[in-house]
Amino acid sequence: DLQHAYVAALECLAHGGDGVCTVGNPDYGKAYAVMCDALVDLELVDKGSVTVNGVSLTVCNPTSDTFQVCIIPYTYDNTNFHAIQVGTTVNLEFDIIGKYIARMTELANCQ
Repeated sequence: DLQHAYVAALECLAHGGDGVCTVGNPDYGKAYAVMCDALVDLELVDKGSVTVNGVSLTVCNPTSDTFQVCIIPYTYDNTNFHAIQVGTTVNLEFDIIGKYIARMTELANCQ
């Protein structure tokens, strides 16, 4: 059962003006908003997949330069998310299947 497929390569290092721009604390866990200028060229969809610092998460509310992820308390306690705060640099990797679909659609539209 293949749920998410990632290429083992760093695709975006969100740092400097990018990186974690907000950290919220909803009742069910924590919400993080990540900003990365490189997102303009990537295909992120709501409820799609992304890895943040090696943790596979669901994308929420993607825009041209930000997206949000929410984590449950277990993930917060057992990953490096407990050390992430506003301004923290994070490593991002994106779902390769989504990239293949976007590329195939792009090629089909060119014909």
